Amino acid sequence: MMLIRPVEPGDLDALVELSRVADAGRSMLQSNIEQLFVLIQRSCQSFAGELELADRRYVFALEDGQTGKLAGISGIEAALGLREPWYNYRVGTIVHASKELGIYSRHATLFLSNDHTGYSELTSLFLHPDYLSADSNNLLSKARFLFIAQYPELFGPVVTAEMRGYLDAEEAELRELTDSALAKLRDITDAEYAALDLTPDFDL
Repeated sequence: MMLIRPVEPGDLDALVELSRVADAGRSMLQSNIEQLFVLIQRSCQSFAGELELADRRYVFALEDGQTGKLAGISGIEAALGLREPWYNYRVGTIVHASKELGIYSRHATLFLSNDHTGYSELTSLFLHPDYLSADSNNLLSKARFLFIAQYPELFGPVVTAEMRGYLDAEEAELRELTDSALAKLRDITDAEYAALDLTPDFDL
């Protein structure tokens, strides 16, 4: 039997073990014991009602009822962007036209925005490889929706989730460039971001 429960302080060692088998890109499961401790503490305080909306993050554990082993975790960020800006892209269209030059072009473009501010987010769902199954995955995922349905006042008006992209093993160079870009974005300050020229170059 599999059990869903809030993550607990005693899960720290199991989370460290889980982080070691997690694939790249699982920001919630970084192999850093201090960060995992803060994650557990924040979740416990959220369930106890001790944090403001902007700081709440609920983390659920999937436990093997027979062995007591931590089989996986999932979480909910209660509200995005209430402490610092939350950036996301939206697909839009840019049109350039000139009757005199006989030019008309239309381009699908990614625009950086803060449209999801205040939304709730479904965060990293991860199962230990020993417990990969549709039933375990569905239980761990749907538990979050049941919790939101039971306590809607704890969350934002909309629930969102990031869809992770996929890079195969042959795209090592692209993976390296992506990781480098993400690292730079994490370190950028608001002043540095404001100084960036984000105007698309359509001559490339």
